[in-house]
Amino acid sequence: MLKNKNIKKTRSGFCTGKSFLSSPFFFLFPFSFLLFPLSSPLSSAILTVKQDGTGDYTIIQEAIDAAAMHDTVLVWPGTYYENLHIDTKPITLASHYLSTGEKQYIYQTIIDGSTIKNSVIVADIFPTGVTGTICGFSIQNGDARYNEINFPIDYNGVGGGILLYKANMVINNCVIKENLAYAVGGGVAAWYSIVQLSGNSICNNNSYLFGGGVWAGGGDYIEFDTLQLNSIYLNHSICGNDICKHFETVCTEFRIDTFTVAKDHGYCLYNYHSTNATPVFDYTLLVNHPVIDQFDADVYVSPLGDNDNSGLKPDEPLRNIWYAMTKINPDTNNQRTVHVMPGTYSPSTNGEIYPINARSNSCLLGEDMNSCILDAEQSWFHYSTHSRSYALALKKLKFINGNSFINDYHTYSGSIHFNWSCYNIALQDIMIENCIGLDAGGAKILTLDWISLENIHTFNNFGGFSLRTLYTDQPIRYAIMARNCSFLNNSYYLDMYGSGGGYFCGDVYTQIDPLVSTTSGMLVCNNESRDFWGGLEHLSTFAVTGGINNITNVTVADNVNKDDLPGAYSTWENMTSRVYNSIFYGNEHPSIILSVQPPLENPGELYIDYSLIEQGLDDIWNQQNFNILHYGVNNIEGNPLFTRTGDHPYQLQANSPCINTGTPMYEEGMEPPYIKEENGKYILYTHELDTIHLPATDLAGNPRIAYGRIDMGAYEFADTTVNIMKRPPKYLGGKIKVMPNPFRHSTAIEFTLLKEGRCVVKIHNLNGHLIKTLLDTFTVPGNFNMRWHADDDYGNKIPSGHYIINVIFEGENVGSVKVRRW
Repeated sequence: MLKNKNIKKTRSGFCTGKSFLSSPFFFLFPFSFLLFPLSSPLSSAILTVKQDGTGDYTIIQEAIDAAAMHDTVLVWPGTYYENLHIDTKPITLASHYLSTGEKQYIYQTIIDGSTIKNSVIVADIFPTGVTGTICGFSIQNGDARYNEINFPIDYNGVGGGILLYKANMVINNCVIKENLAYAVGGGVAAWYSIVQLSGNSICNNNSYLFGGGVWAGGGDYIEFDTLQLNSIYLNHSICGNDICKHFETVCTEFRIDTFTVAKDHGYCLYNYHSTNATPVFDYTLLVNHPVIDQFDADVYVSPLGDNDNSGLKPDEPLRNIWYAMTKINPDTNNQRTVHVMPGTYSPSTNGEIYPINARSNSCLLGEDMNSCILDAEQSWFHYSTHSRSYALALKKLKFINGNSFINDYHTYSGSIHFNWSCYNIALQDIMIENCIGLDAGGAKILTLDWISLENIHTFNNFGGFSLRTLYTDQPIRYAIMARNCSFLNNSYYLDMYGSGGGYFCGDVYTQIDPLVSTTSGMLVCNNESRDFWGGLEHLSTFAVTGGINNITNVTVADNVNKDDLPGAYSTWENMTSRVYNSIFYGNEHPSIILSVQPPLENPGELYIDYSLIEQGLDDIWNQQNFNILHYGVNNIEGNPLFTRTGDHPYQLQANSPCINTGTPMYEEGMEPPYIKEENGKYILYTHELDTIHLPATDLAGNPRIAYGRIDMGAYEFADTTVNIMKRPPKYLGGKIKVMPNPFRHSTAIEFTLLKEGRCVVKIHNLNGHLIKTLLDTFTVPGNFNMRWHADDDYGNKIPSGHYIINVIFEGENVGSVKVRRW
């Protein structure tokens, strides 16, 4: 507060009658920082701030409000819990370091922004060609995630410590630490501003997106003093841990005293193009003292470890994943692995800092996804990287409690956010649970190349689709492959945010979409969606919108829409989609949509074969009848008879009509679709003879083809009372053939034995009870043919249903075939 309204402001130098250039403070400003000297120095005044009441003011902001352009606000030591706004008038804001050159004043004069959630200092809208100064403070605990001062909404999330917007500024000899911005510039953000940095220490700041320490953008320039060097280290972000600069903001040389690493390739220092944040390497980085020594090796990390350990062996692990990722030396040839040892990695347990910035050509590898847990504790999402990163892998990990929700203005993912175009991404054995993100409740992955997803499971996530995979920008191989994944109980957020839903693959702009997507073995159940965008991909909980979409053994069941709108699965015009061996049941009706988007040019085609569609053709909506539907006579309707119990409630009951009714195994002369066994793997050939490589097992670990013919849905029925053989063993020459299958009155059984010995052929029901023994004798090698007349050992006709024919040789079950009697 102003102590004496009659205090006269001295208008010459700093109370000395001298000009600024001859003042005792001039030695603190090197020549390189006189590009914009304070103008009209003879009319400037000094306003003092002292907490004991002996100065002009006790509150810094009141002194700033009272100051005129070019005045100096001189602050005495103390901790000032304020969030400052320097509005339209360049001034000098300084501690006693300015007048004495004594560094203790930097640490004793603290501006702490923790009282409200805003930047510590905001300076904006200065007159053109005039520069202000901030000198000699510790600036800490800013939190620019929200806007609790009436600033424009564009300021939200920008500049945790200092935000400059159209305000040229000299920042010198400040300690800027422990500030947070959820968008850009954890320590300093210079937006359409010329910023000159001299002798500062900028450390331990965090920006969730760009520039953990410093961010500069808008086309002006940022200058790092080459005499009084800055130290910028151990800051955190996903694009430029320490420094991030838009390429139009001029700075060709970064000469730093202390920096996080000595060698960098877009990790701690990121210079980006406006198009998809593409990195541009048109600068030089010169570092005197790196904080972290890097090496060319894999590293180990444990929540019980220590960052002072070597990290090179399991018994010498580092403590933090972010630290381990930083230790890896940039390497374009060899993928490096961060071994994540069992335990929980969270802010409260081991001081983990999220989001973790992934290096190119790196693999984050756990031991088991149930024991290696990344818990963000609702602080932000877990994992991301910068644009054009490549060879990224995540394996055997569980991600829980991520939360990127700020408001409906900003949309990010809840857990994994690869929102910039990347190359060659692989996720395997990953679980994502209880995360919140409007762009994707769990993970969003954009690729220029290909994405491989295997054994991915999302549960109870909120916001957008729980997993979104898209290609963008001039793709190279344009392939997305998903195998044995499940998406359960995901929804929109707070009844009004995000689309909800399970799995999205492709892109809504399909006119020139060359994406090839393959989905094999997927469970999409009990998800909720809502239409927040007006497009059918947001009505659907399972949307696959590539140019060519091959889908097999998908169970899409019990999904609902907030407004009872139709659609569980959608595809679009100008696409070819093929669905095999799948189940659509218990969804909003019609559950399958062939949608259109003007202008209508090229119709899409949808093939559905060997699948259960609950209401048959009535369950398919072909909008304007524009697209072409190929609906096979081999499809069935009705109830698939899920077990509804245990860890896998969407497994099939023993009497399910989906058992042994999927795509048949190849017989000579057969037209596609069919399945072949080649080199020990099962391959489904589509109508156009494209191939889908089937996983070896289903979601429960059962053989993908258990009894000679694949089932419908994500699960293969397997009776644990019967020994199911995955492959014919050495005693059997080829497969056991049963024709016809299904049958009504009788069926022929053929097989070849390679050795002599006792052979028994038995038939069991699915409960394991013996029905009939067809053969029990000593045999010689050769071909064997027999016929079963649908009877038991007593000559009684058996009821309709599924049965298993077992060939037992020398006491070993050498082959089994599942058959069905109508």
